[in-house]
Amino acid sequence: MEKSEVTVPITVTLNGSNYDQWTEAMCGFLKGRRLWRYVTGDKTCPTIAANEQAEAFADRLEEWDSKNHQIITWFRNTSTPGIHMQFGRFETAKEVWDHLKQRYTISDLSHQYQLLKDLGNLKQQSGQPVYEFLAQMEAIWNQLASCEPSLKDATDLKTYEKHRNRIRLIQFLMALTDDYEPVRASLLHQNPLPTLENALPCLKSEETRLGLHRPQNDLAFAATNKTTNFCRHCRKPGHSFSDCPNVECHNCMKKGHIASNCCRYCKTPGHLIQNCPTRPPRSDQKKNQQRPNFSKPALATAAANSSAESSRSTFSVTDLESLLRQLLPSGNGNTPAALSTTPGNSKWYLDSACCNHMTSTSHLFSSLYENTTTQSIHTADGSLMPVTHKGSISLSNLSLPDTYLIPKLSFNLISVGQLCDLGYELTFSSSGCRVQDPRTGQLIGTGCKTGRLFELTKLHVPQVPNICAASKDSSIRLWHCRLAHSSIGKMRHLVSQGHLGSVANESLECTSCQTAKQPALSFNKSTSISISSFDLVHSDIWGPAPTPSMGGSRYFVIFVDDYSRFTWIFMMKNRHELPQIYINFAKMIKTQFSKTIKVFRRDNAMEYRDSKLLSFLHEQGTLSEFSCPYTSQQNGRAERKHRHILDSVRAMLISASCPERAWGEAALTAVHIINRLPSSIIGNVSPFERLYLTTPDYNSLKVFGCACFVLLQPHEYTKLEPRARLCCFLGYGTEHK
Repeated sequence: MEKSEVTVPITVTLNGSNYDQWTEAMCGFLKGRRLWRYVTGDKTCPTIAANEQAEAFADRLEEWDSKNHQIITWFRNTSTPGIHMQFGRFETAKEVWDHLKQRYTISDLSHQYQLLKDLGNLKQQSGQPVYEFLAQMEAIWNQLASCEPSLKDATDLKTYEKHRNRIRLIQFLMALTDDYEPVRASLLHQNPLPTLENALPCLKSEETRLGLHRPQNDLAFAATNKTTNFCRHCRKPGHSFSDCPNVECHNCMKKGHIASNCCRYCKTPGHLIQNCPTRPPRSDQKKNQQRPNFSKPALATAAANSSAESSRSTFSVTDLESLLRQLLPSGNGNTPAALSTTPGNSKWYLDSACCNHMTSTSHLFSSLYENTTTQSIHTADGSLMPVTHKGSISLSNLSLPDTYLIPKLSFNLISVGQLCDLGYELTFSSSGCRVQDPRTGQLIGTGCKTGRLFELTKLHVPQVPNICAASKDSSIRLWHCRLAHSSIGKMRHLVSQGHLGSVANESLECTSCQTAKQPALSFNKSTSISISSFDLVHSDIWGPAPTPSMGGSRYFVIFVDDYSRFTWIFMMKNRHELPQIYINFAKMIKTQFSKTIKVFRRDNAMEYRDSKLLSFLHEQGTLSEFSCPYTSQQNGRAERKHRHILDSVRAMLISASCPERAWGEAALTAVHIINRLPSSIIGNVSPFERLYLTTPDYNSLKVFGCACFVLLQPHEYTKLEPRARLCCFLGYGTEHK
């Protein structure tokens, strides 16, 4: 046997994610050397026989121990340092093998979902050999096979059927659109996993809430025109699963229908709870609202088909002129009551003949400034209505930039042309309208059809930061974006001290913050604070990120000084970089501040127990403090700092419409800003000021993701070419002056 075969028997190096490939290669090697029984435990440590001499027993024990430690050495030489450092507490090869199997064999539902999704998205690349592509699929198949139950006898059929139902649920959820992501995540994390039939009512409720279901007339039309039906419950043709006489409803426990078609209030099939005719109306419903009557399904279907035919009728120019005369105010000032805008009316209508979004209600605006130009709107009857103000609207169900305030306007209008100019796609049908961003595929607005008008239900047009604003007073929204979407309390403190200059006093409702900063219940706060800087440093690792950063990093580690609350952040491509990062950080603290870290507090991650890191802490005289297992609250300072950073990162990425791979730059920017924000824990001063004893400069701050122009060097352009390049601002440099 050659030396290379002894030290490195296989070419696969175990890193945690390739456990299946490593076990396959190592298993084949050990079986070829007739050493596999040492791993399975069939060949255990020998014991002395009754009449065996001590010398003979010692030879047998030495031979077994030699083979056992030879296998453990092979395990070490074919795994990464972070993995083979875990082998120290094991004595036999079987213990090491069982530990690796328990640690890196993943068969939970979320892992199966990801594998099936990868399998569905896997496509052969142009020019890729067939056998190479087959090897990629076989690697996923082998991981899926480890999740399947083993069939030993006939009693295991129920186990396999349960496994098959799990796979069918995953495949069904995987095929749904991203609109169902919250419900999909909730279903995948339920224990025990619901069946497909139990999951359907949740998905149906989410569909109703989103307004994505087809109208009843389309469903009735599809049902009457369907030629063949096959029930997947009783495996008989002639009827569908929802009409199977043997299927049982989990809502009313009756047979003949499923729970998605059964009312949870009156326990009657044929309608849902929101359309129940026997349910008492809520206080916010109109008294004269008529509930649908489901007593005659045949008549309802006929009426629905009739309504569908009428909705597809032609619409002449004469009808359009008549409709405009009904909508627009007449000479005597009479306006249709359904469309007149009163102070409490919040209805908005989409209009293809409207040149701009417009309303007559001033209190809807979150930011409003006077129109300095002489601008008027021409109506259909030839009259003019002046535009007095312009601004942005930010409500819970409506976000509109560049909106006109016209006091004489009779109703609120959404300009279809203005939405099209922004690149959005609008779809109108008999069931309503949808506004979608084709660049991201995100649904940003919906509306319902009211008569022959389309009434808006919700619409959120992303705000575009104006980098060329020429107003004298900076808006509170602009500073809110510059300060990484910080809280209104901290911004008011900065305004009161004059750091932000002249700022207009206005209300602030940030949709990005509402989307990104939904908090959970917090733990009890710790009021203890160190008396000097670097007496105590908190640390924690975040990751892996779902998408690598632009620099290829998937993790970051933070170090928080308990006295000043100043935070340092370092990006990492893998977790094993932590020991060297901390050593460099401690040396920097000693050089810049002439201090040594006294106590280093962190959680129980394996990277913090690295021998290199522990040796350095011992040499520096730094005390190590680990939080108790499964008690992340004891490392709460670092955990809450993670939450603050990630809240700011999500808000900045959403506000700037940046791709996910910019999260690394957003995290560095967030820490840069957080260190300059006042903190109530340390007397409403910023961590920067508490550590460096000087006030930070806020005038150099810019909005993350805004446009910026970079001056080119003379050798990068000719005499007639541009001298600057339009770029996107992604943070502040730390290694340049």
